[in-house]
Amino acid sequence: MDEKTLEEQLEELQQQLDEKNEALEAKGKEIAEKEEALKKFEDKDYNFKKVREGKHKIEEEKTTLEEQLANMQKRLDARDAATLGATKEAVLSQLSGDDDGLRAKIEAEYKSYGDEPVSEVEIQHRLEKASRNVQWEQEQGAKVNPMNKYVPPSMGPVAPKRNRQNFADTEEGKGLAKQMGLQQAKVEKK
Repeated sequence: MDEKTLEEQLEELQQQLDEKNEALEAKGKEIAEKEEALKKFEDKDYNFKKVREGKHKIEEEKTTLEEQLANMQKRLDARDAATLGATKEAVLSQLSGDDDGLRAKIEAEYKSYGDEPVSEVEIQHRLEKASRNVQWEQEQGAKVNPMNKYVPPSMGPVAPKRNRQNFADTEEGKGLAKQMGLQQAKVEKK
């Protein structure tokens, strides 16, 4: 009886096999979990690679667009300069005619206003203002007061101040009142 029966041995072997199967299944689950984690890491690397590639493409597109924008801006600036220059020349020739001296004075006055105008209408207004100032200077024979340079005077010379006495209080006024038969009433001031 020392020897176990065949069935008992078989049962023992079956138990050992079941235990080993359970241990194997546990190891299999552990391996599956680690493989999933590995896939996630691989996916992250893959995603980072895609992000790097996308970033590189975006940077290339950005530099290309910046270059295109700079080229377009240069063309627009050149077109604006040509258009504004043509407008300035046309208005100057209308205001000065064939008189080169008047043209030079108007240009000097126009430049004294400071910054460059950005529209055709603004150029026309500034040149007309400069022309009015130059014409006024020529008529008056004197330069515009620097304090009033941007606002030309709107009235002529002012009459000198006289003695501010009421005409009725003067001898001449009193004589005229007597001739007309008017009597002067005395008003008392409080």
